[in-house]
Amino acid sequence: MADSANLETERRKQLMALMTRHQRRIFSYIYTLVPRRSDADDLLQETSLVICEKFDEFEEGTDFVAWACQIAYWRVRYARQKFARGKV
Repeated sequence: MADSANLETERRKQLMALMTRHQRRIFSYIYTLVPRRSDADDLLQETSLVICEKFDEFEEGTDFVAWACQIAYWRVRYARQKFARGKV
């Protein structure tokens, strides 16, 4: 049981280190997809939540930024669809 708790703690530390190191790059990617900075900020927050939820699916040794940007891409698409439906 202690090993499981230690593993979970290490994974959380790894996630926080990766997010801290690459947050600016992920934000920059999102900002290229949306016209307003405030929208990019909101989408970064949403993307960060999804990254935390899906971090168990991330394969260690692969490109974290590419994986995170793929999640961001789908969050932007979802936001655009939601916005388009809201205007009708």
